[in-house]
Amino acid sequence: MDIVHYIFIGLALIMITEGLIYALFPLQIKKMMAMILGMPPEKIRSVGGLTLAIGSLFLWFLLR
Repeated sequence: MDIVHYIFIGLALIMITEGLIYALFPLQIKKMMAMILGMPPEKIRSVGGLTLAIGSLFLWFLLR
């Protein structure tokens, strides 16, 4: 399999995971979104950067 195939597998897994979370926990998602709206942009950026770093390290460990 080539890299494009793996990219599409990854995107499909993300869509499945997000769809499952929204389907199972819609009220909690709405509460979380309201909480995020009240956060300063710097905090959201920090959480996003941390998530990006953890995901990148996890992927690196899986593919090495």
